[in-house]
Amino acid sequence: MKDFDLSAFLADLRTLCAIDSGHFNAPGTAAVADFFESRYRALGLKTERRYYDNNDFAPFLTARNSEDEQIDVLFVAHMDTVFPVGTGAQWPLEVDADGLAHGPGCIDCKGGCLSLYYLLRQMLQAGDCRFRFCVAMNSDEERGSAYSRPYFEALAQKSRYCFVFEPGRPNEEFVSQRKGGANYIFKCHGISAHSGVEPEKGASAILELSRWVNELYKLNDFAAGTTVNVGRFDGGGRFVAGVGIGNAASFGRNFLLAQGQVGFKQRNRFPQLCFASFDFRQRLFVCPAIVFVVEHGQQIAFLDPFAFFKKHFL
Repeated sequence: MKDFDLSAFLADLRTLCAIDSGHFNAPGTAAVADFFESRYRALGLKTERRYYDNNDFAPFLTARNSEDEQIDVLFVAHMDTVFPVGTGAQWPLEVDADGLAHGPGCIDCKGGCLSLYYLLRQMLQAGDCRFRFCVAMNSDEERGSAYSRPYFEALAQKSRYCFVFEPGRPNEEFVSQRKGGANYIFKCHGISAHSGVEPEKGASAILELSRWVNELYKLNDFAAGTTVNVGRFDGGGRFVAGVGIGNAASFGRNFLLAQGQVGFKQRNRFPQLCFASFDFRQRLFVCPAIVFVVEHGQQIAFLDPFAFFKKHFL
């Protein structure tokens, strides 16, 4: 950009990176939204902040230069990061000897948000914005944009072009498409039995789900773009001598299944192709425990593992 003030840009970026704006951090995401909303208003743009489904932690901010319903160019970026509270203070923005900046969210995507603002500010001040544009920035991108998706879809229907200010790759290539993803929670309840008297009558929930984890990781196929990850595993109960073979276990609050660009058989079901390599004609899970699956806080399946997958995927 002509007459670009790098020192001012880095000062603003340092301010943004010092704000902890991880998911569910309402004060942090609001502070980032405040930063940009005030600056876009100062440029004479019409701004609006919305919260889908009355949530209080994921502001969706728009800034427009026209009252027209139709949009020539939609600019997209996100204000949230993956970092927990305290990261901004522990890891302030720094520029190394090679001129590379390092800090929480400095590339993904606070640097993108700020680059967009500096670009539009210069174009507006030079009188070069002879097109209708809308800036749309969400605060739940790192968790899948569940709250902001309806807003993006509505804006996209009215837009001729869209530019996404997410970072590219180290080889300087642009990212033009991304694969889909889904998060699931698997919960399992075992069968209690006395460990000293009749352990053979029990079924361990932890053992059952540990087999699931082992099999699910076999679905990873990096060449095909399929990734599976279990982000958390909980199970068991308090220790009492002679008691507790059964108990309960769960995993998957950050459990990701993704297959290519579109890998879903239908909404609210597991990605069909992800499970293609499972041979459910053989009993993989031998513990007679009961498993149910939770998606977005809602129970979507109560299942015997073999029966469920045979019904939906074979």
